[in-house]
Amino acid sequence: MGKARGALTVLVIGMVSPCAFAADKKTEQMKALDNALQAGVLTKEEYEAKKAALLASTPPAASSSETVSTQAKQQKPAADGANSGQANYYRLKQVKVVDQHGFEKPIPAMSLLIPTDWQFQGNIKYLNGSCGLAQTTFRASGPDGRSIELLPEYNWVWSDDAFTIQALQAQRGCDVMRPMSAADLLRRVVVPKVRPGARLVAVEPIPKIAKQMQEIARRNEAMSAQAGLRASVRSDVGRARLQYTLNGQSVEGWVTAVTLTTAIPSPTLNMQTMQQGHANYYTSWAQMFDLRTPSGQLDASQKFFEMIASTIRVDPDWQARVSAVQNNIAAANIKGAADRSRIISKSNAEISNTITKGYEERSKSRDRAMQKYDQALRGVETYRNPNTGETFELSNEYGHAWINGNNEYILSDREGFNPNVELRQGNWTQLERVKQ
Repeated sequence: MGKARGALTVLVIGMVSPCAFAADKKTEQMKALDNALQAGVLTKEEYEAKKAALLASTPPAASSSETVSTQAKQQKPAADGANSGQANYYRLKQVKVVDQHGFEKPIPAMSLLIPTDWQFQGNIKYLNGSCGLAQTTFRASGPDGRSIELLPEYNWVWSDDAFTIQALQAQRGCDVMRPMSAADLLRRVVVPKVRPGARLVAVEPIPKIAKQMQEIARRNEAMSAQAGLRASVRSDVGRARLQYTLNGQSVEGWVTAVTLTTAIPSPTLNMQTMQQGHANYYTSWAQMFDLRTPSGQLDASQKFFEMIASTIRVDPDWQARVSAVQNNIAAANIKGAADRSRIISKSNAEISNTITKGYEERSKSRDRAMQKYDQALRGVETYRNPNTGETFELSNEYGHAWINGNNEYILSDREGFNPNVELRQGNWTQLERVKQ
């Protein structure tokens, strides 16, 4: 996602109330307020405040007619989920996706920060097969109609050699498809599955993130070379802009995708001539997010979504344990297939070894990408708690951060903002920006 400076705005309903039509106008205004609440334009607290003001208002002079307008303001979730109405800030809480069943005890797999009035559901799904072991997903949604969802990662494989393709298909592991761009993946696979019936407005490039993912691909190539594996890694990024109806309301959203494709030279065997050769073996990995807002608010919410994405952290201990198990399963599956094969043993062993390395390389690439994926999505900077020395990586779009004893955070972009003064509740410690 690129950086957008515009803040999410909310429509403030104008009121026209000549004395002769005060009752009718109030009815119309109440209906407008009800529609704004249902559409997610107003929060519950805003709605109640405007409703009370409307009911308490007195009609003006019989000949007067005026429209009262208010400047649009930024949504700022506070502790009770309402707009703070005082400063540009977000009050956030930490949530975690916990692996409840994969190991001897529950282990945190991922964490992120979301507004305190948002709801969160996370899940770890273990797969039966050789195409990955565990999939981490979550969905976070707020009362304003916005949501962010981490979709299941997607893996697929391919080879330039027909015999290797047959071997891959016989394993019934990953989907066997040619490598494809992020745009093609979104059009052909992701959007039809995630948002069937949605109107695909456009598939948009994300130049900044594309550049950062290219750097990740370059580093993956270098690390593979250090491990003695000659690999070519390429990346791609895109997002599909969608419009659709959800629960009777018009919404819009982005489905974003980043991909990494690794090509490894693989030995081949021509079954007609029995001659050996080489062809590329490809492993592709993709990670997707589904971002949604009420209609008309998507572009203005980009900075907000970037802020949430910047806080995503994959727990390294959990990832290391999952990767170790996955690599062992992949190696065992490939060895079993080789043992059952009647093809020349040496060539088959070389091909099997290449496929095994492919699984391992895909896992390593995925791990490295996920550890840096939040940084590729959004710029972050390091903050330090001056009382404890603990450090945090938070969005660099706000510049000021605080933490309290309940593990809640505040991010603000307003100079001079102090939650201890303006919120008048809690004990907030300002975090110090760490210069790199």
